[in-house]
Amino acid sequence: MSKKEFMNVCLDNFSKYMHIGYDNALELFNEYDIFSYINEFYDVLNGSDYSYINKDIEIYISSKRQGMGLIYRDKNKIEKNKSR
Repeated sequence: MSKKEFMNVCLDNFSKYMHIGYDNALELFNEYDIFSYINEFYDVLNGSDYSYINKDIEIYISSKRQGMGLIYRDKNKIEKNKSR
């Protein structure tokens, strides 16, 4: 599987994992530069199962949001957890 195909599969799987639409997942991938992250760690991620990859991407996004609240799964939308 090429890197481009792998990135598309990761995007599709992440949208399902987070219970958000493909377009919302794509927005997150672009906002947090997830494609560059996948490209940089392709060799490691390509040998991992998708449950690991999804959780890794979720943690990566949360770490980049420091102080902005964590993302959580909610059908068809992305929200900030405003409670601290």
